[in-house]
Amino acid sequence: MMTQTFTLSFTSPAFLGDAGQNGAWRAPPIKALLRQWWRVAYAAQRDFGVDVSAMRHEEARLFGHAWLEDDRDEKGDKAVAARRSKVRLRLDEDGRRPSMTPPRIEQLNSISKQYLGYGRNFKANAVIQAGGSTILRLAFPDEHISSLNETLWLMDRFGTLGGRGRNGWGSFSLTPENGTPPLTGTLPLRNLEKCLSDGW
Repeated sequence: MMTQTFTLSFTSPAFLGDAGQNGAWRAPPIKALLRQWWRVAYAAQRDFGVDVSAMRHEEARLFGHAWLEDDRDEKGDKAVAARRSKVRLRLDEDGRRPSMTPPRIEQLNSISKQYLGYGRNFKANAVIQAGGSTILRLAFPDEHISSLNETLWLMDRFGTLGGRGRNGWGSFSLTPENGTPPLTGTLPLRNLEKCLSDGW
């Protein structure tokens, strides 16, 4: 198993929280984002000529599933109805108690800030502020190093976490720690015109 460690730091406030709508570090949204960007890395490595069925099959075998009907055990002897994820993800406990300095409510009353993301009924402790950080630890099988390193590179460059991420809230950076190699990657653009014309 390959293990990697990163400092995950927010560069813009993140609407990432728990069921009570309080800002909190949680692993499931990070794992969902990892899976989303894995699909992009998978397509990029194949120059965007993707067999979606094959991609979903490989994704299910790596990230786990409870739906793949034709999955078989490692020896190929018997059918497998469900599979656990081969990717393990953990956040440091300190990151689960974010140190937050929420902005004062009166600072958020302008229409522009409401429009940009805070909303009309802003809850002061709903946000993990820019600069909030935690340690992210990943473990995964060695044969997936290439695809997951490309995935992490894409997440570092383009990923956002939490609500309102499409507006840029929850932007973050991943800084390698404890001997983890720097993130490198490429996104082939040879077929960009075709992808755009196909509606990607």
